[in-house]
Amino acid sequence: IQFVKRIVLQKQIGKQHSEQVNERMNSCWEDKIVPKNPVKIKRETLSEKVEAALREMLVSGRWKNGERILSEAELADMFGVSKLTVRTAVQRLSVQGLLEIRAGDGIFAKNFSVHEYLQKATDLYITAEMMDDVCEFRKILEIDCLRLAIDAATKEDIDEMQRRIDQYIQVRKQYHGLDSEWLQEYVEADFDFHYALCKSSHNSLLILGFNATEGAIKKYLKAINTQRIIDFDSPQMVAFNGQDVHQVILNAIENKNFQKARDVYIAMIDYKVTAKDYIVAADHSLIVN
Repeated sequence: IQFVKRIVLQKQIGKQHSEQVNERMNSCWEDKIVPKNPVKIKRETLSEKVEAALREMLVSGRWKNGERILSEAELADMFGVSKLTVRTAVQRLSVQGLLEIRAGDGIFAKNFSVHEYLQKATDLYITAEMMDDVCEFRKILEIDCLRLAIDAATKEDIDEMQRRIDQYIQVRKQYHGLDSEWLQEYVEADFDFHYALCKSSHNSLLILGFNATEGAIKKYLKAINTQRIIDFDSPQMVAFNGQDVHQVILNAIENKNFQKARDVYIAMIDYKVTAKDYIVAADHSLIVN
């Protein structure tokens, strides 16, 4: 009988203790001493740790731009990891623009370029289905650049835009058919004018936004220029009344005529505007304004 009583008593004590523990735990939840939904801490892999260490060394100037750094084997010995781990870290830093891997020559430090990094990143997510997005983006960003350039453009900016127009016209004159090499050069010349105009805004964030979407804008220019050239069987469709459309825009900037520059600009960058309508819109702008 005493044994049974002892067992019952122990169970009662255990139950009371358990209830006390639960009360304390609930109190902790309520007082936020212990989070109800604990945050999982991500465990870094060895390659990520090596990547972070190398990035710190590169940013701190351990190696100068263009200087050859340690080999994979030497880095593996220094960090006490395998060469595969080092290779993974190096490849990541290469993609980020901090290292350059030269086959048979080694690994070299490289100054980080925001422009180059964004250009590589853009190619990963830009698709043909984004024409409307690119068009709308250009209308917002480039028209805003145009508005600012009306007041902010310096003589040097005007001269730079004029040089880009002259180069564009020179490339256009070399047209002998829609081959890929000529088209690429044509797109580059077209892009260079728009970039020069963007820089004339002297707004660092707008310029950064333009840089970030360089890949998308070039793909857009290639598509729209190709279609308009096919429509006219010639790149001469970009000129009207003896003037290149870019020249009309630049002249409007110099004359501080934002409305005229804006109207021509929108007709130029909207892929939904056919080649014929584009010329009509541009000619109308010349006559009216």
